[in-house]
Amino acid sequence: MIIEAVQAFGGRAAVADIRGWIHSQYGDVNDGTIRAQIHVNAVNSPSRVHYPENQKPRLANTARDFLYFVGRGLVEVYEPARHGVWEIARMDSGMLVVCMAHQASNAAASTSKGGSAPLHYAHATTTGRNEPLTPADMGRIDRLDLTPESLSRGCELFEQNEGRDSMYRVATYLLGEGVWWGRCAEMADALTVLLLTWNGAFYRYGPLDTSRLEQCLTQQWKTIANFHNRDIASLGVGDRETLSSLFLAILEATLIASGTSVKKSPVSAAKALHLLAPAFLPIWDATIAKKYGCGAYLQMPTECYWRFCLMMQELTRRLRPHIPKSPKTLLKRIDEYNYARFSKTWTWAP
Repeated sequence: MIIEAVQAFGGRAAVADIRGWIHSQYGDVNDGTIRAQIHVNAVNSPSRVHYPENQKPRLANTARDFLYFVGRGLVEVYEPARHGVWEIARMDSGMLVVCMAHQASNAAASTSKGGSAPLHYAHATTTGRNEPLTPADMGRIDRLDLTPESLSRGCELFEQNEGRDSMYRVATYLLGEGVWWGRCAEMADALTVLLLTWNGAFYRYGPLDTSRLEQCLTQQWKTIANFHNRDIASLGVGDRETLSSLFLAILEATLIASGTSVKKSPVSAAKALHLLAPAFLPIWDATIAKKYGCGAYLQMPTECYWRFCLMMQELTRRLRPHIPKSPKTLLKRIDEYNYARFSKTWTWAP
C-alpha cells in the first residue's frame, strides 16, 4: 500500500500525498497507521527502531526496507547504490540506532590476517564503532584532492583576505578553560559576538536571543563539557544520538524570531558547536555544505551534519601525519581551506 502510493508519484512523494492517495484507493485508512508504516519502512528514520518489526540488529536489505527520507515529510524509493547501505545496529549500551551500514568486523578480520583495513575505516575509538563513508561521500573527498600543500595555500589565502580571524582567536580564548569556560552567561555573550560577526547575513533579519543561548548551554552542559577537549579522531557511531540532540538544541537556541516568523540556521549551530569543541566539531556554511553533498542541511540538519563530521574525520585522518603542528586546530585549518576555495573562490595560484 505505501510503496504503491510512492510509485504512483514517480518514486518520490510527500507524506501528505501518500495519505491522500491511500484514502482515494483504499478508503478510510487511519492516518496514524499510514504514518507509522512510512517510518517502519524508511531505512533512515531514527524512529523505526521503536516498532516490533525493527527491534533486532540487521541490515536494511529486507522487503520492509524500501523508503528513504530525503527531507522533512518527503520520501522516495530506497536505492542502496544511491543512498548507501543502512542498518539497525545495537550500541554498547544496548540501545538500537539507525545508521549507515559498516563493515568494521570485516576490516578487523582483514587486519588480523596481516592485511590492512580500507582507508575509509576510521581507527577504533573510545566511543565504539565508526561508520564508513558512503561511496558517494568518499568520492567527494577524493575529488577534492586536498593535500598538505593545498591546505597550506588555503590557510594562506584566508589569512591574506580575512580580517575576522582576530574575532575567532578572542572568542576561543574567552571560551577556554580558565577564562569563561563553565560560566554560561559569559559564554553565551562570547558566542553571540562571534555569531553576529560570522553569520551577519542571517541575523540581519532579527536579533539573537542571548538569554535563550545561555539557557541552552546550561541545560546541555554535561554534553558540551564532554565534547570540549575531544579530537574528531575519537568520533564514533556512539556519539551520533548525543551530537544530534546537541545540534538541535543549539539550532533552537540560535534562531531568530520576528513577529510570527521563526528562522533557524544550521550554519550558526555548526559555528557555535565548533567554538565549544574546536578540535572535535567542524564548521560549515551554506556553500561548503553543498560542496560536500549536504545541500539538504535545512531539511535534514542533523543527518547532514553527521555526514559532514564523518567526511571531516576522514580528511583529518589523511592529513594529520603529513602537516606541521599549528596553534590552530586541524578542523579550523580545513575550514579556512574550504572557505577560501569554495565560499570565496579566491585565486588559487601562488
